[in-house]
Amino acid sequence: MKKRTTLFIFGIVVFVFFSAQAFAYGPHEKGMGKGGFHHNAREVMEALQLTDAQQDELHAMCKVSREKVAANWKKFEKLQASLSERVLTTPKTSEAGCEEIINQIAELKSQMVKNRLEHWVKFIKILDSDQKEILSGRLKEFRTKRSKQKMHMKRYFPFP
Repeated sequence: MKKRTTLFIFGIVVFVFFSAQAFAYGPHEKGMGKGGFHHNAREVMEALQLTDAQQDELHAMCKVSREKVAANWKKFEKLQASLSERVLTTPKTSEAGCEEIINQIAELKSQMVKNRLEHWVKFIKILDSDQKEILSGRLKEFRTKRSKQKMHMKRYFPFP
């Protein structure tokens, strides 16, 4: 009987241990439902009531933008890897070689920001005046409601 009780308690402890880990590392979409960026963007798109032509133009812009972003991130990862390799593997790294890679990374990051802002301007040009007013009101509401995430929202929505 003692062996059976010990085995039962051991099973419960193992179950609790793995359940706690599964809960900790499990999906967290439920907690982010109404506060995440994607939920807010979806809300804004529904509020704007885009026409079919506007939606088609937006989807085409997004496709081009995704391709640019993917290409830029691949370049960025390659540059970061080469910088890390140069710094970590070479005993005496030349500062000129590192400086060149650092400048390329900085240039690429600025190009990525420029692309994002250009995409934002193209998106605004698609909208009519009523939709621009709706968007402006929603953005102001998001920024005041979430003051701690103000800079995060500013990254995606650069204009008030």
